Amino acid sequence: MQPDLVALARTFVDLQQARHEADYDLARRFTRREALNLANRADRAMTAWRGLRKTAQADTFLAGLLAFGNLQG
Repeated sequence: MQPDLVALARTFVDLQQARHEADYDLARRFTRREALNLANRADRAMTAWRGLRKTAQADTFLAGLLAFGNLQG
């Protein structure tokens, strides 16, 4: 698997986890620095995605996201 796609997938998981913490953990506070870091990671991930999105591995990644979402209910 392409290293850039692996890094993108890790970033996606990390950002999703941070979102869940922000939404559901009332004791969790994000500092300004943490929030800016997460926003920068999201921006870099979207830039990377533009270069990856038309590959067969990207299609597989997206199919996996859809399947995982359906399994979660």
